[in-house]
Amino acid sequence: MKPTDPGELLANLNAGVFADQVGKALSDVAAGVVDHGKKGQVVITLDMAQIDGSHQVSITHTLKYTTPTKRGKRYE
Repeated sequence: MKPTDPGELLANLNAGVFADQVGKALSDVAAGVVDHGKKGQVVITLDMAQIDGSHQVSITHTLKYTTPTKRGKRYE
């Protein structure tokens, strides 16, 4: 079995929309970190479940991020 290509995997989730969301989250958090000198965080969660006894899995995904602001943090 060949290893999974993470770039291809992200590009296929939500018909490519998820990769765009990750890019926006990374940019927003990085901008907040630079502007306010505080730490930020981006969390990608991938939950996998076997598909009906096959050798394939179903993947559900979530994206959460914390952007530092002048007076605290913004959560998405």
